[in-house]
Amino acid sequence: MPMGPVSLRGVPEPVEMYQLNAVPGRIFAALRLDREVDLINDESDATGSSPSDSSSSTATLCETSQMVARCLESVLGTFAPARRRSLLVAICERWRVSLPRKPEAGWDEDYCQNVIRRIALKVGHAMDLYAADRDHSTGTASSASVILIPCRRADIPRY
Repeated sequence: MPMGPVSLRGVPEPVEMYQLNAVPGRIFAALRLDREVDLINDESDATGSSPSDSSSSTATLCETSQMVARCLESVLGTFAPARRRSLLVAICERWRVSLPRKPEAGWDEDYCQNVIRRIALKVGHAMDLYAADRDHSTGTASSASVILIPCRRADIPRY
């Protein structure tokens, strides 16, 4: 079943898309391309600051991203620095968040905060998109955003 041409990131011209094994009467949500925001390669924060400002502790995140950052700081703050680092790297890999350039001193507290900010930016944006899509499709406003992240036990490193 033809779905028409779709603009894909990194492809100069729209690509003709088809739905294979179409089931009559079954409707799928639109393909999420996030073309307007490239969070995989973007190094700026949610307010549109320049990449040089993204590591600054004075740059602000949107409200949802701030909530995510506070949660990550609370959860990860209970771990030893080496474990915190491995968890942050795993989260970055899962969410496709690029790590900032490592300082000469390695993973210090400021570097961890910068990594948490980058993760919070991406997760917060995903939560906002999910909430906006949900509000738009149901026609009701929600005061809280919730996103469920499936995780297989095999993905969690053992120490």
